[in-house]
Amino acid sequence: MHNLALAISQKSGYQITGSDDEIFEPSRSRLEKAGLLPKQFGWFPERITPDLDAVILGMHAQKDNPELLRAKELGLKIYSFPEYLYEQTKDKIRIVVGGSHGKTTTTAMILYVMQKLGIEADYMVGAQIEGFERMVRLSDTAKYAVFEGDEYLTSPLDPRSKFHLYKPHIAILTGIAWDHINVFPTFDKYVDTFRQFVDLIEQDGSFIYFQDDANLCSIAEHARQDIKRLPYSTPDFVINDGVTSVIADGQHFAMCVFGKHNLQNMQAARLACQQIGISAHDFYTAISSFKGASNRLEKICQTDNAVAFKDFAHSPSKLRATVEAVRLQYPDKRLVACMELHTYSSLMADFLPQYDHCMEKADVAFVYFNPQVIEHKRLVPINPDDVQRAFATHNVQVFTDSAALQDALRALDYHNTALLMMTSGNFNGVNIPDFATDLLVPGFIKQKKLDNRYMRMARIWAENSYCTRRQVGALLVKDKMIISDGYNGTPSGFPNQCEDENNVSLPYVLHAEANAITKVARSNNSSDGATLYVTASPCMECSKLIIQSGIRRVVYGEQYRIMDGVELLKNAGIEVLFSSDK
Repeated sequence: MHNLALAISQKSGYQITGSDDEIFEPSRSRLEKAGLLPKQFGWFPERITPDLDAVILGMHAQKDNPELLRAKELGLKIYSFPEYLYEQTKDKIRIVVGGSHGKTTTTAMILYVMQKLGIEADYMVGAQIEGFERMVRLSDTAKYAVFEGDEYLTSPLDPRSKFHLYKPHIAILTGIAWDHINVFPTFDKYVDTFRQFVDLIEQDGSFIYFQDDANLCSIAEHARQDIKRLPYSTPDFVINDGVTSVIADGQHFAMCVFGKHNLQNMQAARLACQQIGISAHDFYTAISSFKGASNRLEKICQTDNAVAFKDFAHSPSKLRATVEAVRLQYPDKRLVACMELHTYSSLMADFLPQYDHCMEKADVAFVYFNPQVIEHKRLVPINPDDVQRAFATHNVQVFTDSAALQDALRALDYHNTALLMMTSGNFNGVNIPDFATDLLVPGFIKQKKLDNRYMRMARIWAENSYCTRRQVGALLVKDKMIISDGYNGTPSGFPNQCEDENNVSLPYVLHAEANAITKVARSNNSSDGATLYVTASPCMECSKLIIQSGIRRVVYGEQYRIMDGVELLKNAGIEVLFSSDK
């Protein structure tokens, strides 16, 4: 919901307010930055007044929510999230991606290609995409709207599947594998919601579907005659030196993503883009640099002989596809796969058999679930033996204690290993990127804690600056000793004034890192091999100085609007890290 609020706030003439009983990160910080964070959390029906043009209801709002009851009493227009998206895009060409798996990635691929080719689009996608500031965009200018279409219920007031409200001109279904058993108690009911989705395609629209799915083929066969049917399957591809290349029209296009399921998603995206005039060559050229959506086979660490990924996989079809993708991409590495049963369906005893042999391609397979989550969801308890029998392979070991799981992972040797961490949760409070990196690079977490402490010290040192627009501090550390420090300011003998009357930095102001480096140059110390801690990312000129001074590692605490200095450092082989020091 916070992404929708941010999107609407960017439109001219709209005033946005919102309510919630709890708001977590990163939503909280994003809303606060946009000036949309409620001053008080909770429900305040007195704020629901007759002059409101619309109330948008979140999925988790209860029927007896006092603000909702007040809105109904006043006869205000009440929209669900998907209803409002349709309302804002009803005059646009809508591309909607549905399916039990792959819809986020497929949606992201379409949007990525459109952006690379300069085609404007409104959108809603379920994960962060590189190059996109938000997960929702609504405008008055875009011709197209691209939505990830979820089959789950619309709201407490509307039992329809969300994607039934979007009425696509171009519809994609990636596959059907039973999920959301709490809403669709039988597989037939689950399939039927996808059949209804196809029935709601606009007149003379297109239906793109995975032709190796028997249920989708049946839906396509019985679809209205005016709907254009566009089946797809796995494209021809090769893997060389850990890089997957798609073969099209006799050309090889090297990709950043891998796995048959991702290549299938790519074909669905290609067909959708083809419907709006994008050629296959332009599509493959653009998509070749796509690194994937957040938490979808996202690479979090790589060493000379090991690699680690995190993935959202939790349902049986997603889990199987993700494990098989890593196995195929790294056939000579030992595959350690760790997954968490966290969703409502995955923790139901009747649903567990769907996981049969899902992790058989892994050399080591760990499955974790938290009994307290089962209790919180008020489900019938399951035990490790139930889970072991459901997965039905001897490589699976089941854990109910997060600490024991972490100990088991730490006990493994990660030489020549591919590590795969899969969950829609966090293994009961584990920072997955940091933990996985620490497994492959022992000492990483300890070093990160040191980095954060030094960064806090640099922030304190920045308080010495006389600059008002921005105070920046820097420390140089070598062999566990601070060998120099600096903050931004004017040269010796100049007035302690950094900005002119327009609050623009004066041209002779020295940057914090430059002060620290020149100070060490006048001492008996050497910056060769040192680590620089600076509270803001270095500029281009300071980055040149950093390279020449022999500094091998730079940790910065705030991203400046221009990041060309950071890119220069990386190109020079200097390790560059971001630290929030939180």
